[in-house]
Amino acid sequence: FDGMDGAILALVAPLFLKEFQIDLAAYRNGIQITGLISIIGLFAWPCLADRSGRRNILALNIAVFSLAMPAVALAPDWTWFIVIYAIVRFALNGEWAVGSMLVAETWPARLRGFVLSVDRSAWGIGAALAGTIVTFVVTGWGWRMAYILPAGVAFLAVYVRLLCPESPYWVRTQDRKHRIQTRLAAGHTL
Repeated sequence: FDGMDGAILALVAPLFLKEFQIDLAAYRNGIQITGLISIIGLFAWPCLADRSGRRNILALNIAVFSLAMPAVALAPDWTWFIVIYAIVRFALNGEWAVGSMLVAETWPARLRGFVLSVDRSAWGIGAALAGTIVTFVVTGWGWRMAYILPAGVAFLAVYVRLLCPESPYWVRTQDRKHRIQTRLAAGHTL
């Protein structure tokens, strides 16, 4: 999703400049703002995942960017585009971080490196998908439609929430914290 989103943005940038009547400097500044906010997502989402579980936060994360992407298509001007797109980037970077945590903590150690490598290298698949979307969708229906299509990904959040197991590492950590708190509350020492 990150590769797809980044490539779509790059491929339709000239359309933004024309439609929103902005110059290259305004475009660059807006994209830099979204980049800074996306960096915050790299840290905020994993912190939430440490508190509420990998699976729940990943499902929330996927739902946020899947539903925010179509909102980008409804942006009436450049300012609103940047505000909504910053939410998308914030969530996408969180998906990258929390998804990696869930994979690293769920897959067997002998396959973990391979699976994480496949996960990270899938960026190129997303970029190729973006090229396909721009070629067949944007040319026929405009750049806004390229941001509406990813809303279907929200169904993936339902799958993640209902069918994916929680990280065993996170479950053990929560159990350990609970036992320590119970022992301390009973007046015992560690």
